[in-house]
Amino acid sequence: YNAQWDKSSAYFRLLDNAKLTVGTGDDIQIYHNGTDSYVDNSTGDMWYWTNGAMYLFNKWDTEYYIKCNPNTSVDLYYNGAKKFETTSTGVKITGTRTDIDTGGTEDCLRIGNTAGCDTAIRLGSIGTDPDTHAVIKYNKDENWLSLLESGEVHGAGGMKIENGGNVRTDDLIPHSNNNYNIGDGTT
Repeated sequence: YNAQWDKSSAYFRLLDNAKLTVGTGDDIQIYHNGTDSYVDNSTGDMWYWTNGAMYLFNKWDTEYYIKCNPNTSVDLYYNGAKKFETTSTGVKITGTRTDIDTGGTEDCLRIGNTAGCDTAIRLGSIGTDPDTHAVIKYNKDENWLSLLESGEVHGAGGMKIENGGNVRTDDLIPHSNNNYNIGDGTT
């Protein structure tokens, strides 16, 4: 027999490789192959409906993998510790170190891809109000970095650091007491 109903223990048993199927074309199959267990959906999307939270938890009931909380967050865990959480304003990443790219000899936050692209970090408010934000931008084609604020134009306003170490700005203002020479760093 591949399947058995045990009335005294109140369970239905399927042996290894026997499948519980649902749908006219056996669209969903639930089975165990002797080593691993499967829920195989061959048609359309898989939807999970619940009135409460949905959890993916380990067998021993000792740690979460994923928590989906209704009307709040989706949380991802590493070894039982929450590392990633969605919030009403974006996401929160938690840890003593947040490693985005650890492929080299140093940990780093990398924005962009291996093919290269212009990238920017926006500081301050969202939107286009020029008086409430600052931006750090890298231009991949011309290989420069700009630091700007208050609606200045990338590469023209603020401070531009070019390939080779040249630093340019439209309005370079010397130290407040005028005791530094611009260009050579002497006093």
